[in-house]
Amino acid sequence: MFLVAGGGTGITGPAGLAGRRIGVSTRRGYLQVGSDALLRRLGVDTDGIEWVPMEPGRMRGNLSAGVVDAVAAPLPLPLLLERDGARVVLNLAELRASTLDVFVAGRADWIADNRGLTESFRAALHDGIRLLGREPELAVRAQERFARLSPELSAAVTVGTYIETPAPDQLDFWIELMGSAHLIDHPIAAESLLVAR
Repeated sequence: MFLVAGGGTGITGPAGLAGRRIGVSTRRGYLQVGSDALLRRLGVDTDGIEWVPMEPGRMRGNLSAGVVDAVAAPLPLPLLLERDGARVVLNLAELRASTLDVFVAGRADWIADNRGLTESFRAALHDGIRLLGREPELAVRAQERFARLSPELSAAVTVGTYIETPAPDQLDFWIELMGSAHLIDHPIAAESLLVAR
């Protein structure tokens, strides 16, 4: 995930995003909530940021036209924006915040009642993870085919790291993000979400 500022905005770093208009794919979605939380960790006052929801396909044109000052976007969009003269002001991976982009969860009673299905799904997921580990070019080809990325852009997109069990610090950060989006209204201990197999 990247925060990319328009070329004519004068924004050269994260602090310059305070009080600006930032395009996101959905209001209070992962890009907004994650960007807000990580900017706050860097000491940026995010209260004055106007988060502007827009279709990802309109981000490039809206940034060029000055509708927004910056956008929060995953690859490959930042690569295209840099070609237009925009500047990546924050690569959120540089913060070393290990975030959970996608994970599978279920209520403990449902998992217990559907143990066979749960284990079958887990086994299929791990088979896929092992396959990508052995043949990472499959991910590149899948991005070309299903995300319709050009071979050049597909090769530039980093394939995520797949893990079997999230670590407590990853869950803590996820809990922080969900709390800042007001999707969790009470404290949750990360350890309480991890169930031994």
